[in-house]
Amino acid sequence: MEDSFRSSSLLEHEGQKRIVHFSLGEPVAEKMTHSDVDGWMKMVTQYYVTELKLYMPHNYMNYNFPPASFDVGSLVVLSLKDCILDPALIQKDTIFCRLESLSLWYVNLNGLAGELFSRCPLLESLYLTHCENILHVELCDVPNLKNIVVVEQIHNDARVPQTFNIQAPNLESLLYQESAWEKPLNLEEVCCRNLKKLDVSLEGSTITNQYVDVVVWTFPFLEDLVLVAYKFGWAPDDEIKLSSRSLTKLKIVAKTALLH
Repeated sequence: MEDSFRSSSLLEHEGQKRIVHFSLGEPVAEKMTHSDVDGWMKMVTQYYVTELKLYMPHNYMNYNFPPASFDVGSLVVLSLKDCILDPALIQKDTIFCRLESLSLWYVNLNGLAGELFSRCPLLESLYLTHCENILHVELCDVPNLKNIVVVEQIHNDARVPQTFNIQAPNLESLLYQESAWEKPLNLEEVCCRNLKKLDVSLEGSTITNQYVDVVVWTFPFLEDLVLVAYKFGWAPDDEIKLSSRSLTKLKIVAKTALLH
C-alpha cells in the first residue's frame, strides 16, 4: 500500500505487525468521506502506528481527530492539517504517552490546547501554524520539550490578544511569529532559562532597546537571537549595547532598518 499521498511502512515486532509510518493527504483525501478516513484510522491503530501524518484538504472535510476508535498511545510523531480536535478528548482518559513530536497546521483546537498539551508528557517538539481557537498557549511540566514553533494563530475575535505561558527548563529553540498584536511577547511568561535560540517576529509591535536588554538578561545562555518588529523605539543611528557572554548571532529587523 504505497503511493505519493497515501503510504505506510510495516514491520514485525515481537510477533506483531506494526505500522511505523502512515500518511494520508491530498489528492487522495479529497475523494474520501469521513467514514473512509475513519476506516484508515481504525486500520492503522490496530497495527500500533508510530508516525501518523494526516493532511486533509483545506476547508474541505473538517475531520475530527482523534476518531472514537483510535488509540493514540502508540504515536511518537503526529502531524495534522485542516482537522478539528474532537471535544471527546477531555471526556476520556486519552494520553499521548509516547508522543515526542506534534505538528499542527490549520487545526481547530476547539479551545482544548491546554488539555491536549497536558496529555503529552514526553513531548520534545511542538509546531503550531495557523491554528484556530487557541488564544492561550500554556506548556507546563514538559521537561523534555526542546523546540517550539508558534506561527500566526487564527482568532475569531481579533481584539483579544493571545497569551503565552511556557515553563520548559530544557527548551533550546523558540520561534514565535505574530503580526496581529501591538504588544510584544511577554518574556515573564517564558520560563526557559536554558534557551539557546530565539526567533521572535512581532510585525505589529514596537520593540525598545530595553526589551532587547531584557531578552539577553532573561536568557543568559542565548546564542542566536532574531527580532523582527514593525518598528523599534530608537533612532537608526543609535548605538545598541548588549552584554552577553554566549550570544554569537544577532539579527534585528524593522520595516525601515536592518541591523546585524
